[in-house]
Amino acid sequence: MNKFMLGIGGFVLVLLALGFALPRESRFVISTDIDAADAAVYLQLVDPTRARLWLLDIGNDAEYSFAGPDRGIGASMTWNSTASGSGTIRVVEASPYSQVMARMNEGEPGEARLVLTLSKQYAITNLRMEFVHDYGLNIVGRYFGLLATGVLRREYEQSLSRLKDISEGLPVADFGDLEISDVNVSSVPVAILSVTSSPDSASVAEMLDDAYFEILKYIETNALSPAGPPLLIPGDYIGNKRRFDAGIPISGGDENIPPDRSRVRITRSYSGPAVLVRHIGPYDRLSATHHKAIAYLAAAGIERSGASWESFVSDPARTDESELVTEIYYPVRAR
Repeated sequence: MNKFMLGIGGFVLVLLALGFALPRESRFVISTDIDAADAAVYLQLVDPTRARLWLLDIGNDAEYSFAGPDRGIGASMTWNSTASGSGTIRVVEASPYSQVMARMNEGEPGEARLVLTLSKQYAITNLRMEFVHDYGLNIVGRYFGLLATGVLRREYEQSLSRLKDISEGLPVADFGDLEISDVNVSSVPVAILSVTSSPDSASVAEMLDDAYFEILKYIETNALSPAGPPLLIPGDYIGNKRRFDAGIPISGGDENIPPDRSRVRITRSYSGPAVLVRHIGPYDRLSATHHKAIAYLAAAGIERSGASWESFVSDPARTDESELVTEIYYPVRAR
């Protein structure tokens, strides 16, 4: 009996010795090439609500909660599943369009670290994922890491495959050079004139000159004052022409002016969350900026809640064309 116990004790000591000799960390590196802009892929990494779609295959019964900012450092996701258990992941480092680091089950035994590095190669984005699982002094965990690393590697290879499918299904436009911010806008009274024009730049410019002149005349006639830069709300096409709402924010006087023979009307602007895109340059490049901005909204999973509008911050009569500032607002649904 004593020999048996001594044998068991010796075996345990050998396991302990071997366990301490095993690496305290298990790690692997995998990568994939994605036919999408690095900015679009980056948004899938840095926003937990987007990462939920590709990172973990937990099961349909999983419940998710999110904390911190919508994206970036401090954004986190917690999940709880009957089949797969519970866990947390939090973004701890984020360098736009180049690298994201996240920690899983931070502060707990067996904490894991994900380092996701992006590199751009022409139109292709290479994503490199480094997974590091730190078992510390947990001997059982070290043995588990020795056995499970291959399984985890295959699971994360499937994760990158899902990320590739999502990213390559997004609108094709590189919005990495846009100046974008999330804002909350307040409603203000606006003098509006609805007009139609051929969609070419010259026709629109001529139409706007006439429209703003008519609006300013209306403002002066009714003892109002301009209270902001002119704005434009692009509308739908009617045959070979397009409808526009030209407007100027106003203040003073009576906002409830009864209708007269003027085509101008008083209304109030949108109030609520919006995405603001700052365009610098000629007006004839605004359509390209809109194209990029729409791609950004899709990549970020942001749902629009109304028509966009353009606010012409700079005076074109006093500003060089290359320095014209236009602020484009996209009303969005609160997350």
